[in-house]
Amino acid sequence: MADPIAVPLAERQDFAETVVDLPCIVTYDPPIEYPLTFTSSLPYHRNDYLTFGTYARYEKMSDTCLRTFADILRRVPNSKLQFKDHAYRRPYSIKRILSAMPDIDKDRLLFSIATSHDDHMRTYQQADLILDPFPHGGGVVSLEQLYMGVPIVTRYGTQPSGRTAASVLTAMGKTAWIAKDEAEYVEIAVRMVSDIGALGQMRKTIHDEFMASPVMREYPQAVEAAYRTMWQTWCEKPKDF
Repeated sequence: MADPIAVPLAERQDFAETVVDLPCIVTYDPPIEYPLTFTSSLPYHRNDYLTFGTYARYEKMSDTCLRTFADILRRVPNSKLQFKDHAYRRPYSIKRILSAMPDIDKDRLLFSIATSHDDHMRTYQQADLILDPFPHGGGVVSLEQLYMGVPIVTRYGTQPSGRTAASVLTAMGKTAWIAKDEAEYVEIAVRMVSDIGALGQMRKTIHDEFMASPVMREYPQAVEAAYRTMWQTWCEKPKDF
């Protein structure tokens, strides 16, 4: 089960399986066990600097990804980048990131370790803009970030694991946040944070747009219909037993 963004038509001959299209590659089951606020003011207004955030697993970021993040920080001098994952308990993980960004002041790189899930959900709102990692993009975290009302920049990956955010953003009508390569990724991020007013307005509507999108409104029914069609197709096939 996928969609034309996660698995384009031109690639389907490479799959042994039949690809069944849904409105999006994945849906989201929001947490209900603790209260959350889905809109928030820009951290920029209280910090007096822009905060980029990347909260997916450390292992998902290639060295090219880290160099791209460094390019964004160079283009936006009044900014910092927040990383968050259990991996930052290890000195090696932090050292690798610092090595990939040798000319970026260490004070501009913020590291946090894993916390409880409700705290993690609120952490997303500490970023003015989320930077989706690559080549393996964020999965559930991308859905969580949009659910919490924070915009995302993503790079369209070379395989489905790098296309989850692109699939979700396409279903939401946010294709302008999807980059085809590293250079465009930098340009989109820089452009989005250059208009503070527009960035602040986004946070007022992203949660509602996400909840009203096919990701949330159409996916379950589409899965049920797909199961029914697959079952009917199987029943109609000649059987060897």
